Parts: sequence; C-alpha cells; structure tokens
Amino acid sequence: MELTMKKAEAIFIEQNLSLISIKYNVNVKEAELRQNQLWPNPELNLEFAVWDGDDKQWFRNDFNAQRVVAIEQEIILGGKRRSQKKLDQINIDISELEFSELLRNLKKEVRLTFAEYYYSNIKIKKLKQGIEPLEGLIYKYQAQYEKGNTSKIEIIRLKTLLLSLQKEYLDERNNLAELDASLKVLLNIRHDIKIVAIVSGNEINEEQVLINNDLLFESAIINRPDIIISEKDKLYALQQIDREKKEAIPNLVVGAMYDRRGAAQNDYVGLTLGTEIPIFNRNQGSIQKAKIEADQAEVNKLQQLEELHGEVAVANKRYWLSQEIQNSIDESFYHELEEVLHASLNQFSKKNMSLLEFVDFYESIEEGISKFIEIQLDTIQSKEEINFVSGKDIFNNPM
Repeated sequence: MELTMKKAEAIFIEQNLSLISIKYNVNVKEAELRQNQLWPNPELNLEFAVWDGDDKQWFRNDFNAQRVVAIEQEIILGGKRRSQKKLDQINIDISELEFSELLRNLKKEVRLTFAEYYYSNIKIKKLKQGIEPLEGLIYKYQAQYEKGNTSKIEIIRLKTLLLSLQKEYLDERNNLAELDASLKVLLNIRHDIKIVAIVSGNEINEEQVLINNDLLFESAIINRPDIIISEKDKLYALQQIDREKKEAIPNLVVGAMYDRRGAAQNDYVGLTLGTEIPIFNRNQGSIQKAKIEADQAEVNKLQQLEELHGEVAVANKRYWLSQEIQNSIDESFYHELEEVLHASLNQFSKKNMSLLEFVDFYESIEEGISKFIEIQLDTIQSKEEINFVSGKDIFNNPM
C-alpha cells in the first residue's frame, strides 16, 4: 500500500477510531440539551376510601363512594430553562472543540510517525548497503587468512565493525516494526498490509517561512481548540453563576382537584397553587461554588496563556536552529558520503589504506550518513511543531 503523507492524513480522518468515538460526545451533549428543555410531566393523584365509616363498608366503589382526583403541573420560573439552554449550548461547543483538539494532537502524531517511518526505511536501506560489501570483504579476508596471507587480528577487527553495524541495523528494524504498528493503529488499517511511504523531493525541500513568536502566538489564540476551550470554560462558569442565582427563585405548582364526599359539599372542585418559601435555602452554597469555579477558570486561562508563550518560544527557536543546520549542509553531501564509502572499500581492498584507517573512516562515514538522516527528520519535526503550536498548517506539508 503506497502512502503519501496527505493520503495517510485522509485515511486517518476517515477511519481513526478515536475520532469516530469522540464525535459521539457532540451527539450526547445535543441530546442533553433537548432533554433539559422538556417540561416536567404533570402529576396525577387518585385517592379512594378504604373504609366508609358512615355506611360501614370496606372498599366502597359505587357512585356515592368517597374519591379524590388531583392533577398538578410544575411551572419553572425565573428563566431557569433559558439559562440551562445556554449552559448546554456551551457544552456542545466545548465537545466540538474537544474533537478538534484531539484531531490536532492525532494529526501531529500521524505526521511524525509517517516521517519517522519513512526515514527509518531509508536508514535501514543505507545500513544494509554498508553491511553487504563489508560482509564480502570479510569473506575475502577469511580466504586470505586461510592461505596465510593476512593476520587474524585484521579479520577480528573487521568482524567487530560488521557486528556494530548489524546491531544498529537490528535496532532500526525493531524501531521500524513499532512505527509500522503505530501507524496502522492510527489509520485503522489491517496489520498484514505492507505500507510503502512515498515522499517527493519538492515536498522535502519546502521553502522557509518567515515566522516569529508574535505571529505564532496570535495564530494560536485564534486557531488552537485548547485555548478556545479555556475561554469557553470561563464562559460556562459565568453562566453557571447566573443559573444558580435563578435556581434560588421558587417554581410554581398549579393544580386542580375534584373531591367526592370529602369536603363540605359533595362534589368539590378546587384550584391549587403551591410554591417553596425560600427562607433557609436560597441556594447560597451553589452560588458561592459557581463564583469560585469562575475565578478558577480565569486563573487556568491565564496559566494556559503563560504556557503558550513558552511553547511558542521553544518551537520557534527549534525551527530556526534546524533551518540553520539544514542550510549549512551542501545538497550533494549525502551522495558524496555514499561515494566515499564505496571508494574506501576499494582502496582498502587494494591495500591503499591501513586497517586502522579503513575502520575509522568507515565508521565515520556510516555515522555521517546516519546523522544526515536524523537532521532531515529533525527539520520535519520542527516544522510540524510549528504547525502544532500555532494551531494551523503554516507548513501545508512538512515533508
């Protein structure tokens, strides 16, 4: 399965199970809003006489038996339903923002995992290209040793070099297996599918973007869901104060009743009105709690903004440092390393280099190739960190 980063993102957005799951939270909050806007059900009460003392009868049920029928309806006053609706709408907004925040975090994870997967494959390929000729060289030296034309020390030193490269190759293969599993979980694709990561040259060598701390900070304030959530949390807390104050206003219970032979007249029809008298409980504790939570939400918001300044500064510095290193490397340097590596093998085979010179040179070149790959990956990671911190794709495709 051939994948570019853009194609991987598209599959991720469509199939990632975490995103699919969190989407239901919005539906849950919308259902809560609908439920909270429903009126309380009316209450019906029926009363029948068990013992008729006048006529000395048990469970009398004829027309003249005493019975009471009453119905009541609670009327919610003080704008409680309107205030609750505002709270529920804020909750819906927060749920949508939480989806966006999860998408932002997982999108970063997909991109970085894809980049690491791509460069891990390259590193494995280059290590294999360094191991195979070295194995051939050792085979030739083994044959010469058996003929008595070389010393055992030289073979042992070459085998030690080979063992070091093989261990690095094994470690990178294990790392690739973990990246492969992580990427497939993120994309929700079968684990028996082989992924081939594809990146075009123009995507890797994207031009620098002029960015600074102020630009990144302003972008984050506007675009980052977690920052907007902190604003919504404060708004929710303030609305909760209003809701708790309205809760102190008693509701009205309106009812009607019919009483057969239980009142001064045989057929009594009455209207009932009831309400709570707010003498002791005026919801003082809940109001105080809501005010404290509003103060807490404000402090949390300020703390988050302080942390954002730090995130922006670190991401911006890392980006420019990676660009500085990237620009200092000649584009042909990587290919020159490969050419020199193969040339050193030929020179050593022809006895134009000593064993010590060859081993030192071979190790240096292999390490240079590895570091070059790490620098490419670090450049991509620094670009994606800029995207993550700013809350928007300043780099449309960091690879």
